[in-house]
Amino acid sequence: MKIATLTAAAAAAALLSTPALAQDAGYFQVNLGGVASGELESDLDLDVGPTFSGESDLESGFFASVVAGVPTGGGFAVEAEIVYIDSDIDSADADAVFGFPLNASTSTTGALVNFVYNVGGMGTISPYIGAGIGYGESSNELGGGSYDDKGALMQVKAGVVFPVGGTTFDIGYRYLHLPRFDLSSVTESVDSSGGAHILSVGARFAF
Repeated sequence: MKIATLTAAAAAAALLSTPALAQDAGYFQVNLGGVASGELESDLDLDVGPTFSGESDLESGFFASVVAGVPTGGGFAVEAEIVYIDSDIDSADADAVFGFPLNASTSTTGALVNFVYNVGGMGTISPYIGAGIGYGESSNELGGGSYDDKGALMQVKAGVVFPVGGTTFDIGYRYLHLPRFDLSSVTESVDSSGGAHILSVGARFAF
């Protein structure tokens, strides 16, 4: 699922829902944000002679998600979430080993189930913490080749929810652990794992 699909889903969620402030109502939420930083630990053998083993940083990138949540009482809620991130990779160390620019990037699409606790106790501002687990597909672009793999997604997140007018907004942080790559063929292999630190702003609509 790419950005256009997420945008269409977000628009549908907004059109089908009514703004509300109640924390005990089910809700749709649309989040947009960016990859603030991250890291990938990689072992690369790209059939060009040398190999690379080391850590590469994620550069600033794009994040979007669509959420449907249902409170379960006592400040707790269960969410279903579709996420998408896209980020360039700072591959300077690997470039030096291979002798040419990899023009590396990574993107991930996945779905998670989140368990969220709304802390409350701050008037109309409601802090929350949460964690999620799911499944996704990542694609790494390296040296003109594309390497795709599927695996577990995990995240932890925290933020604050607050009303403005008739809409509830969410400012949040999350650490998203990306699916692990473990791909090999007769001529090359890619083994990579890591995660992204993400900042986002969301709009919530009750149903």
